[in-house]
Amino acid sequence: MIVIAFTLLGALFLIVVFITHLHALQVEYSSIMRTRENEEWLMVQCQSDEFYHNMKHHSALCDQIAQTQREFVLLHAMRNVIQKSDVCGVHSCVELLEHGAEFTMRQGAYVLFILCALVVLMPTICLPLWRRQMNVLADRRHGYLYNDPYGAQHYQATEQTHTYKLD
Repeated sequence: MIVIAFTLLGALFLIVVFITHLHALQVEYSSIMRTRENEEWLMVQCQSDEFYHNMKHHSALCDQIAQTQREFVLLHAMRNVIQKSDVCGVHSCVELLEHGAEFTMRQGAYVLFILCALVVLMPTICLPLWRRQMNVLADRRHGYLYNDPYGAQHYQATEQTHTYKLD
């Protein structure tokens, strides 16, 4: 039961991470496309020899725009999303720790009470569940070794039921 719960939580976490990264990819893709549309006029002007030579030491701008026009937009957006993504999600882990510390300082008494309650209550919740799981596993192993080495279904299917008539 616990394994299923953790599996579902892990799957939910992966779905959330996937959706947030997919959203970041869409935002980055639309940003790159908007930039390309804005640079379209400059790209047309850079193809003119007179404009290119009048740019002089700024002609690298035309070369850079020509290079970005040749790039595949989706791969460029994916690269940007990967570079911007953090282990802790959208925000960096340092920012999350800073926000957590600030929240703790503002709401210190409540957080301290909750942490103390967790420290006291977690063993009373988790240990019985863990002990129950260990007992189930021990009973299952004992059954495999001694009581039903051929499987419970074998014994249930071959067991003869006797009915006695009382006179």
